[in-house]
Amino acid sequence: MKRFGMLVFVGMFARMAIAEIPVYQEVPPLQRLTHMRVRGPRRLAASTARFLVELPRVPYPLENLSEEGETEVTARLQLRHLSADFEISKEVSLRFLPTGQLTGGVGQSLEFDLADWPDGDVEARFRLPALSGESDLHAPPIQFRIVREAVGAVAENHRAEMDAWIEEANRLTLIWGKRALWPTLDTALTQPESPWEGLRGFLLRAYPNPQLERMQPYTLYVPEALDLSEPAPLMILLHGSGGDYRNLVADYAAGQRFEEHPMLIANAGAFPNLEFRHLALNNVRWIIEDVSEKYGVDPDRIYVQGISLGGRGTLDLAALLPDLFAAVSSQGAYGIHRTLMDPLSPAHMDPVAYQLAARNDIRTWMPNLATTPVEMVFGWSDTSTRPVGALAIASVLETLGYRVVERGFDLGHNLTLPEYDWASTREWFLGQRKQRWPRQLQFRVANLRHNRFAWIRVDALHDYTGVGEVKARILPDKTLQVETRNVARLTYLPPPMMHEIAESFPGGLRVFHFDRENRPVETPPEVGDGPRKHPGQSGPLWNFYSDPILIVWDDSSADEDLRARLQGWATQAARSGATPGPVDFPIKAASEVTPREQRERNLYFITFPHSEHPWREAVPSPLPAQAKEVRQKVAEEGQSTSLFALRPSPWAEDRLVLVAEGETHLPAIPHLYFFQEHLQPDWMILRGRTPIAAGGYNHDWSPGPMTTENFITRILTR
Repeated sequence: MKRFGMLVFVGMFARMAIAEIPVYQEVPPLQRLTHMRVRGPRRLAASTARFLVELPRVPYPLENLSEEGETEVTARLQLRHLSADFEISKEVSLRFLPTGQLTGGVGQSLEFDLADWPDGDVEARFRLPALSGESDLHAPPIQFRIVREAVGAVAENHRAEMDAWIEEANRLTLIWGKRALWPTLDTALTQPESPWEGLRGFLLRAYPNPQLERMQPYTLYVPEALDLSEPAPLMILLHGSGGDYRNLVADYAAGQRFEEHPMLIANAGAFPNLEFRHLALNNVRWIIEDVSEKYGVDPDRIYVQGISLGGRGTLDLAALLPDLFAAVSSQGAYGIHRTLMDPLSPAHMDPVAYQLAARNDIRTWMPNLATTPVEMVFGWSDTSTRPVGALAIASVLETLGYRVVERGFDLGHNLTLPEYDWASTREWFLGQRKQRWPRQLQFRVANLRHNRFAWIRVDALHDYTGVGEVKARILPDKTLQVETRNVARLTYLPPPMMHEIAESFPGGLRVFHFDRENRPVETPPEVGDGPRKHPGQSGPLWNFYSDPILIVWDDSSADEDLRARLQGWATQAARSGATPGPVDFPIKAASEVTPREQRERNLYFITFPHSEHPWREAVPSPLPAQAKEVRQKVAEEGQSTSLFALRPSPWAEDRLVLVAEGETHLPAIPHLYFFQEHLQPDWMILRGRTPIAAGGYNHDWSPGPMTTENFITRILTR
């Protein structure tokens, strides 16, 4: 009884805190400021406090500045402990041009060592001295709290996640002009054995990401009205390009409310500018597992909603993981390719180029949504992702006989209140439950990593540049009827015997083999000696980014500056949101790679033509004769090419090596950014950024079909 009473008290405390304390801070754009502002930590668990002081464009009247040269002034940032006799300050020299502009930018970063300061509240004040008799300029004071003792008392099994929360609270970067305040953090620190117990509202949670080898944060909203004594519905929110896992707080600031139609809402977003496949798909999947473990989630009521980049992401996730979501809501989605809108495209395009292009067109994967209702939301005035794309997607779903809802608003790309309120989508979500054992289905697959739908699993394809397709249904007499296209091996997985629907399905696991004419055969087709493609190693190129990654450079190169340039490239990629910034993919010379890293990581091997490094023989990248001729012809014209080839790792059965070979320039990650058509083949040759040859590897990793046509098409809705 005492424990129950304490939980009730803690929950009441958390609710009062949410009601009285804002959950975000509005931070106006600097160019509109007439006053200075200071940004610093909210809760300090380290010994160093970092501050960012930002000044208005012209802090002084121009007549007070020197008409020639620069005006130098000395400003001061002062910290004062509010309950102890501690005070410290730092001076910073500022120089202003006659135009009023501050040389070196409008922001000044200052750090203080507070290792000797006790826990408690600290006030920070910034003063800019007056010029010509004017009054001193002051930034509004800010307060932060030193919480080292409280954080140190947190139970060890919660410490890593609490550290992630503290780190996020101290971030100086904003999300859409908003800064999350995390008002329940102080409450969590008062209950160190179970910090999150009883907390409601906006929480920052985190899980250990095995691919990035770090704690990965996400925002979670736990409604007051949600009964957590039973499995709860869960909605995953996907951000648009440039967003991250804090978008939910910015949406709340824009007027969205989450108490009506209560459900757990988790905001994914480890990568601001990646489509939701490989790295970002893993993040979503692991967040669902983490929330399910910590709160209890109804597996038949998991939903996903996203806008723009996230709008396409909802459809990608539902197609790649067709057993996961009960319903999806896609806002401002893109993914229809202009070239493929022409019904005669298959007739006038090279077949392999058409297949590679179609693999990145969202309509190819619509059949996988047979058991997932879709809501297509769009703005009639949207000029970024035009409504024609959403209408085309809805049309395909309707033609297939699937459940789709169209909702158009007289708005632009960023749908806002009051015309569009998420509550209506959440109400629609709660009316949907996952249909896990349909009696008929249609399933398409190109990457065997995502090769299962309900009771069908595709184990091998004939042509890995194309798409495998299965149409299967259970007849009333429990007969299994199957049609395939480009499928070499297929497994039927019956429902568990204890499941109520099991009696209406054929019993027993069954394996089927098909020849290239899609006819069933008794024995599997023969393949050559050596490694075989399987779910972790099936391709295409983007499959490489689904496991832990190590960038390796060929240290037989005479280029002494290669490591520095690689590090600079990786840092730039991280800033673009393409890699897991602020921590980049790790980089090593091949001679520094350990046997354990060879076993556990996908290796991005950057090398050069005619290299004699031992890895070149261990990881060959065979190409069709025609591809070699294309590359040789370009070389004879005095131009350079780069090669990207996916290969099975010789050091681990479930890992890959991506061979990146460049002649005169540094091969970069092949367009690991927004639109990833470049990642659809198993190998490709680029001249600059343009593919001039591409293709796939067969089941035994020998060269398969290829094309010399450009398979990159223009997205219709942009």
